[in-house]
Amino acid sequence: MNRKDILYSVLITVSLALNPLSAMTLTLVTQQQTNTLSATIAQNLYSRGLDEEAAQRISKEFFEDKEELFSFMLKNLANGCGVLSEQEILEHISSQALKKARIRLDSYSSLVSMVQKIKNQVASKETLLELQNIATKNTLFSKYVT
Repeated sequence: MNRKDILYSVLITVSLALNPLSAMTLTLVTQQQTNTLSATIAQNLYSRGLDEEAAQRISKEFFEDKEELFSFMLKNLANGCGVLSEQEILEHISSQALKKARIRLDSYSSLVSMVQKIKNQVASKETLLELQNIATKNTLFSKYVT
């Protein structure tokens, strides 16, 4: 992890710890994304042939009460990983929700596994470094945003 990324992570952590208004703004922004994330997963499941109510129930159960944090970490993954598109990630999450499997976006090994399942190939060194950086940031977010 380079110094710039460490500095970025520390600045976000300090600003969230020292400024409750920033945390509130972050919460409001992620709440808006949360609604669309849950709805998107439910829509993906519905388009695969599930009943609409069942798709919504599965989507809601998948996130439990951590949908806000998950949405924020998902954005970090989509913006930080050059080989994955947000749509590919959402399709994978939909499949995992259908299987009732859990996804940890703050775990390096989980992120590597996700990329390899989506792309059906071993991740490059650059991608592995990106995923390490994303896992570190998401770990910090999970500690301070919840």
